[in-house]
Amino acid sequence: MRTLRNTIFPDLKCQEHGIYDVWPCPWPECRNGIPEDSFRVESLMEGEEPEVYSRRQWKTLSGDPYFSWDSAKLPNWFSLPRVVWNEARRQGLVDTGFPDLIYHYTSVEGFFGIVQSGQLWLSDYSYLNDTRELSHGADLVAEVATELLVNESRPQATDLLRQWITELQSPVHRVCVASFSGSGDSLSQWRAYGHIAIGFEPRDVSLHAYRANLRPVEYQRDRQRALVDLYLHHMREAYLVDSDNGRLERIEDVYHKTDRLVELIAFFKDPAFAAEQEYRLAFIEHPDLMPSLGHKCSAKRFRVSRGRIIPYVLSDELEPILPSGRDLKIREVILGPGTDATLERGIREFLTESNMREVEVKRTRVPYRT
Repeated sequence: MRTLRNTIFPDLKCQEHGIYDVWPCPWPECRNGIPEDSFRVESLMEGEEPEVYSRRQWKTLSGDPYFSWDSAKLPNWFSLPRVVWNEARRQGLVDTGFPDLIYHYTSVEGFFGIVQSGQLWLSDYSYLNDTRELSHGADLVAEVATELLVNESRPQATDLLRQWITELQSPVHRVCVASFSGSGDSLSQWRAYGHIAIGFEPRDVSLHAYRANLRPVEYQRDRQRALVDLYLHHMREAYLVDSDNGRLERIEDVYHKTDRLVELIAFFKDPAFAAEQEYRLAFIEHPDLMPSLGHKCSAKRFRVSRGRIIPYVLSDELEPILPSGRDLKIREVILGPGTDATLERGIREFLTESNMREVEVKRTRVPYRT
């Protein structure tokens, strides 16, 4: 059996099949894959047995096949988001890449805090500018789950779908987000969020806040619907596979909780906000599930902003997987309309004294009238 090297950094393995992973493309006979139907990976922990992965075929709602690598040690629940997003890329439901830089718009005070602390502040979802964001996605999930129930004859799957509908009526998750834009010089963003846009490389943000997910926000209703169709169907089938193979003994109700569903709908937004071109860093935490998986719940902090008291979590508290992943690297700073030479000089000096002399500081090209 072929042995592959263990790695933790995914990249685009196969554009044709949308595979963004640490392993080769799982599609049979793909030039970006391997001919064998299984491979093993030596454990990073001394004394542990190698982990074996086998090729698994799934079927879409329309009966078309798609493939993933299935670990014999872990339930498919753990790899579920990766498998679904790979298939979503293959179907053209999501973009295959990120821009070189994404921008966090903020005030002077916010900029000062990010540079000084080296952290992002992920704010509680319910304090965002679209108060119906989460309920909008939850309604869509309930709609699709109800339709799937009509043709579902398997008792286990029926119970699962009904549980999702019930649970999403009163979610208990803690959802915190930090927002970025694909545009670093947007008049609407300047007006809404502040006079400074901080540019980051997406990979830097992902490694810094490792337990959070960074994805583009989906605004189109038809694509939201297609993603929910794919996600619910795959979750249902993965649950049945794991149940049949006895993989859920220690976490028997993990599929019945709605963590994975919230991870999806946290990236849905009303089409009215499409001009923001938002990329969202979202941290989803279930107070019951996290301890069972060996994670502590993150500390809840509070800040004052625009006359409100807002709960948040610090990005550096989301357990970076490597010490080198802790650094939040700023690539450039763009100053918006209304800023002056004095502010620019202060920012340059502040960056220099913060060991960020190499960070480029630019001025907006957007004309602005109050």
